[in-house]
Amino acid sequence: MDNKLINKYLSGKASKEETRAIFDWIDTSPKNKHEFMELKKIWSLSVEVDGDKEGAWKLVEKKLKDLKRRKRINTSLKYAAVLLIGTGVAIGLKNEKPVEQLPQDQIILELSDGTKKILRNDGSQEILDPNGAVLGKHDQNAISYENAKTGTDNGELAYNTLYIPYSKRFNLVLSDGTTVHLNSGTTLKYPVKFSKEGQREVFLDGEAFFEVSKNKESEFIVRANGLDTRVYGTRFNINAYQDDDIQEVVLVEGSIGVQKEGGNGKELLLDPNEKAAINDRGQLFRESVDISGYIAWIDGVLIFENERLGNILKKLERHYDVSIQNNYHAINDNRYTGHFDIESVDDILRTFSKHKPFVYAVDDNRITINP
Repeated sequence: MDNKLINKYLSGKASKEETRAIFDWIDTSPKNKHEFMELKKIWSLSVEVDGDKEGAWKLVEKKLKDLKRRKRINTSLKYAAVLLIGTGVAIGLKNEKPVEQLPQDQIILELSDGTKKILRNDGSQEILDPNGAVLGKHDQNAISYENAKTGTDNGELAYNTLYIPYSKRFNLVLSDGTTVHLNSGTTLKYPVKFSKEGQREVFLDGEAFFEVSKNKESEFIVRANGLDTRVYGTRFNINAYQDDDIQEVVLVEGSIGVQKEGGNGKELLLDPNEKAAINDRGQLFRESVDISGYIAWIDGVLIFENERLGNILKKLERHYDVSIQNNYHAINDNRYTGHFDIESVDDILRTFSKHKPFVYAVDDNRITINP
């Protein structure tokens, strides 16, 4: 693998195609994975010192030469993770089961009559409504409703709801061609088929990336735990989990209007590379951002930018399907910047603990942090 390409990836400048090439190379052999982890660790420690990414890579190249000369690898580099300390540190369908027996670790599709089915990521087949009419097609890790034949003939919208558990992601194509990428721990309620007239409206609890099909005659509205986002055709990410103190919308392409739920207050119009969010005082504000960290989850990557540890722990719970009990409240407001892709949750916590020491115990999928 070309070291310049790895440098490009670690600096956040690699394209999607280049990123895929790197991960394909990593998956080829354990040796490649180990080499990548070593490069990443040297790079991250170098950036942590002075924040100079280019200088960090020169240091990586120098240490690589030293490593080759000595023909050994420093075991202190075992745990690889990019960590910069912030300055403010302080599915085919399965036969229906009774609802109470549905496993919480599976993707669940709820039909308009309340019937719940398990979606598995093997095989493909048609999705039928309770009357046997075709709603769409389920194919591995996605559902498409583009050819939905029911839902609005009688003037009433029929809604389906997707429940995505922790550690899983899922893709959805709505009847108008809009693509939605759903992050772990997310719920989305949507019409099987949008009406020919009027608004296109969906309801989100969690995080999703939308690629909205253009239709100037029908605006697309996402209602998400205190935020209403209105668009005609664009690409944007919404993060609005009900149990989080973060509600934000980031625009990648196009133009959107964001306002507080219920039409209260002024609507903010966003341009690409801008974010709208609600602050601690309940006020809606807008700011320019680097969007890469907000949409990296689509590729299974976690990027934190000067983010509170308290918020990071919630993201780790969803990403790895673990429960984290933090009994060391003093570190909740510590801020970190990090880039994690192939690391385990243990790798990440071990790296964090090197900054401000804490201990943690792992019991199956339950993690407890103590001073």
